[in-house]
Amino acid sequence: MISKPLIRRCDASDGIVGLLRATSEENLNGTMRKAGVDIADHYYERAAQYLEWVGAIRDIDAWVAEDKQANVKGPGGAPEFLPDRAVLITTLACAFAHAPTSYTQITYALTAPAMTRHLRKILGLPMSKNRALDQRLNATRRGMHRSTIGRHAAQIAATFDPRVYPTDRGYTDEELKLIDDARDAADEAKRQNRADDLAHRMLTTAWKMLPAEVQDSWAGGITFDATPIRIYGQKGHYDRRRKVEGANSPEANAGIYDKTPDKRDAAAQPGATLSKNRKFAAEAHLGRNTSPGVGIDFPAQVAALRLERPGVAPGHNAHGALQGIPRAGMPVGLLTVDRGYSQQTEDNFAGPMRALGYGLVMDYRDDALGIQETFKGCLLIDGWWYGPCIPEKLKWISVEWRAGRLDDDTYHRQIQERMKYALRFKETKRGDMVFVFRCPGRGHGRTLDCAHVAEFGSAQPPLPAGRKKLPLAVKRPKQALEVCKLKQSISIPADLGLRFRQDIPYRSPEWYAAYTGPRNEIESENKRLKKATGAAIDEVAHRQFRGWGKQLLAIMCKIVAANLDSIRDWADSDPTNGDPNEKQQTRRGRKPKYTGFSKYGTEPGDAPLRTPGRRPPEKRAA
Repeated sequence: MISKPLIRRCDASDGIVGLLRATSEENLNGTMRKAGVDIADHYYERAAQYLEWVGAIRDIDAWVAEDKQANVKGPGGAPEFLPDRAVLITTLACAFAHAPTSYTQITYALTAPAMTRHLRKILGLPMSKNRALDQRLNATRRGMHRSTIGRHAAQIAATFDPRVYPTDRGYTDEELKLIDDARDAADEAKRQNRADDLAHRMLTTAWKMLPAEVQDSWAGGITFDATPIRIYGQKGHYDRRRKVEGANSPEANAGIYDKTPDKRDAAAQPGATLSKNRKFAAEAHLGRNTSPGVGIDFPAQVAALRLERPGVAPGHNAHGALQGIPRAGMPVGLLTVDRGYSQQTEDNFAGPMRALGYGLVMDYRDDALGIQETFKGCLLIDGWWYGPCIPEKLKWISVEWRAGRLDDDTYHRQIQERMKYALRFKETKRGDMVFVFRCPGRGHGRTLDCAHVAEFGSAQPPLPAGRKKLPLAVKRPKQALEVCKLKQSISIPADLGLRFRQDIPYRSPEWYAAYTGPRNEIESENKRLKKATGAAIDEVAHRQFRGWGKQLLAIMCKIVAANLDSIRDWADSDPTNGDPNEKQQTRRGRKPKYTGFSKYGTEPGDAPLRTPGRRPPEKRAA
């Protein structure tokens, strides 16, 4: 192994020694400059322009000043040489250039010998018209240490990090509890709201810059998913003097990721090793626009982001990530999620999502299939309301299919048959807290001829000409049910079965169109964002620092770069794939309004439903 002193003593032309010196270090006025990625000026210009559009530099400067004012203990010191603006712009510029967003790379970029005066002006670095003074200022810039960049990055991140922990070593649960107990809940809520607002604006500003006709093509559909993002330094510093028996990782807000909760808990025990399926990570909750027309009429974009410990409060984190969309006046449509979200209680997922105005398309766990709720003889089956006339064999077909006792063809045929017994949505009443449905055997759009209708004296209008004869439902309930006596419709409380109800009948052709494609798209998006040749948000070497706020800022910048790449690729592509007559599938039927679920949500300025981190959500600001 060739030592650094030997490299320094040897001439640059001495074979392998010269090659090592030329490729790894650069002699810069007697100082050694470590290797990094050179960032072209246009990336800085784009980053500065984008951050100005977002308003991020203005807001973070205001937050830093506000926090300093609140914590001032005496006269201020000398002005900082390095403005926070420079760190923010360089971080985003590195993401645009597909370079790491580590402090080493940011330091390399900010201390580049060939940095122009134009770029120094963009970054807000000190300059002077006096040539000698300007040379000294530039020399000071070139001599900045990595610790200076780290200090400013920590100052920036602290403005929107609700739970900053010391990272010099791992702390025990008791020590972390003392730190958490000393926090102010209102201050936590303020910083978390800052983080959610910043993430929303960073991820949606590019979308808002698109032409109005492109934005109008999006119906507001979002597919939401959680994916693990590896976090640097689980075991902490190598120095044994910094080791404490029974301590957590210095990265207190991360945890062990495993798809099975009991295995995740076991892997978190002291001395446990990580298998290839487990990792020390945070979980990124991501929302991607996936309405009909995505990639054709408008580009795919990640519009929502939140970081959390693996497996913790997915529903509340989805609410925190998505709440900025309706508040900004952007469209709200169908929200497609997997079982990780749908298994949550109505307080933890369905209620908050309905409060934002979203309709739901979701899958269920095995134990949630079949009859989920009843009301006056009507049955909520697999998320959809059916009349009391539905045959017994059609109530449990999803359970039978999931257990392998029903083949696919039979199951899908019976799904279509079951839809004849579905209640038909009519309208909402009483402040949208009551859904009004029509019986499947009544009205012009009836799907059954019901023997009960004539018995209760309700003459039915004739079917339109050419309409096929409807099946006859003759099986009577065991007792007279109120729904069968009603002449027009039945009103069902909107929050009855709220946890399970969705907006498209489960496993129907329309459900597959709204669920399967978007789910595949979000999985592909996750891979594109995580792989090294994409946005590389899962590359630990790109984020070798500690702290939830710092990780969020780096990942946010990477996703912004990926969104802009997606817009460019969409603009350069053939939107119809060569077929100018291609039409996108549209959703039929009326959609219920979800304006009556405010008790499940929050208003701007309220404490968030969940503040990410290691502490459970029992402590919340009023």
